[in-house]
Amino acid sequence: MSFQSFVDMMQGGGGGGFQQQKSTTSSSSSPSSVVVETNAMIPLQAASAQQNQQQIKTNTNKRKFLKTSLIVCGWFASTVLLISFNKILMRDGSKFRLPIFLTFMHMCVAYVCCEIVLSFKERSLVVAAFNSSSGSSGSSSGSNKSSNSAFRVSARQQLQSNRQFWKIFALSQTFAVSIVAAVASLEYLEVSFEQAIAACTPAVTAFMGMVILRKKEHWRVWASLTPVILGGMVTAGAEPTFHAKGLALVLASMVARATKSCLQELLLSSAESEGGVSKDGVVQQSEKLDSLNSLRWMSLMSVCTLLPASVEFEGVCAIKAALRSAYEENDLAWALCANCAGAFLVNISQFLVTQHVGALSMQVLGNVKTIVTVVFSVVIFKNVVGLRSMLGYALTLIGCFVYLREKRRREAIENNNNINNELVAPLVGNTENQV
Repeated sequence: MSFQSFVDMMQGGGGGGFQQQKSTTSSSSSPSSVVVETNAMIPLQAASAQQNQQQIKTNTNKRKFLKTSLIVCGWFASTVLLISFNKILMRDGSKFRLPIFLTFMHMCVAYVCCEIVLSFKERSLVVAAFNSSSGSSGSSSGSNKSSNSAFRVSARQQLQSNRQFWKIFALSQTFAVSIVAAVASLEYLEVSFEQAIAACTPAVTAFMGMVILRKKEHWRVWASLTPVILGGMVTAGAEPTFHAKGLALVLASMVARATKSCLQELLLSSAESEGGVSKDGVVQQSEKLDSLNSLRWMSLMSVCTLLPASVEFEGVCAIKAALRSAYEENDLAWALCANCAGAFLVNISQFLVTQHVGALSMQVLGNVKTIVTVVFSVVIFKNVVGLRSMLGYALTLIGCFVYLREKRRREAIENNNNINNELVAPLVGNTENQV
């Protein structure tokens, strides 16, 4: 055997045996190491999954907050746009000083707005129903029936009775009167003063609730309304452009708005609105309408009454002259388009804000919106606001916040008392039966 072949043998055989032994040793020790590594990876994976879920939740909350903020800002901007162009159209020298006819146009826009939103809502309901039916149906005949039923989905609620018709009609008329009076008041008052006085609506609503609903408020609620009333009195006394007719129109608008709120609460809490079985055994359908369908019906009924009222009180000749001026003058035409667009955006944004933040937060944001509107009106129209007027605005808005806080506190206490009474009543009944 040569030396070279001996070397080759040692490299091939001996080395191979050494490598085989090494691999065998590593393979024999691999299961325990794999178990240790797996046990060590489990907490890391759980921590990573929890961190990912937290990150997803944080991103979702950020997107929701951003979306809500954009909607609220859109509501504020559209309200400022609407009120500002109402003032432009109602001020001296304007050729469209027709508050009833302008409100008629707003109601037309509101009705169209509701129809568009309901159409999109119906489309989304149809798509959701079709997807769920196609995913759950096994046979072709079953899928055809479910798809046919999906395409009959409707988001438009119909009136169930003559009683419901007259209820909605009463709401529509108070709604229309409140808007007409608010728009007409801008012919005599500045936007800042009108908004400051209109912020006293909670006080009028509480009083009308006592008259219409026979609702007794706690003395703390009435005490919280004291700054609201004082703020309105200070603002009215310090306003340099004070006009008695304009103030009367603002007060009429507040009374109509408060009456509408009380009637709406009365109708929603009535027994006829809940449906059920009557004494005669007849099944009654629910007469409750959601907010979008309520606005749809109220706008339609308001349109039917505002147009004859405009013809009667403002005259056909004045309406024709105003429309002719809007057709001939581009500035007036653009002002009308912007005003109607503002009404459209206000109606849309109000529903979106209520959907995202709730009714109580909507009232609080309404007071913030008043501040924003007052500030922008002072900037746009350059009306003089003295120190006493600013003090009156501050008192009114602070009173509104205190009122909402106290109102929420009293409602929470009443709800807790009702829950406790419901829990105690069965126990009392069992005790009496035992006795």
